[in-house]
Amino acid sequence: AFSTSHINTINICNTSSSAATVSVYLVPYGGTASSANAVFYNVPVPANTTVLWESVLILPANGTIQVSASTTAVTIMIAGGTSA
Repeated sequence: AFSTSHINTINICNTSSSAATVSVYLVPYGGTASSANAVFYNVPVPANTTVLWESVLILPANGTIQVSASTTAVTIMIAGGTSA
């Protein structure tokens, strides 16, 4: 059966006392994270701040979600699901 994966919430929490930058990528199967597949690219997140993003993104078939942050004090939670 055909199904698609989607993302509907991205929650970014910076618990550091300094600003951080965050990047989120939807990477096609066999690809690498780059500005060409970035959803967020070096987005500044102020110190001690949580950012909530809500919308719908479709993940490429067999693709991955990859994230990077400028500090380990950033927690990123991504929620979504699949549909037939």
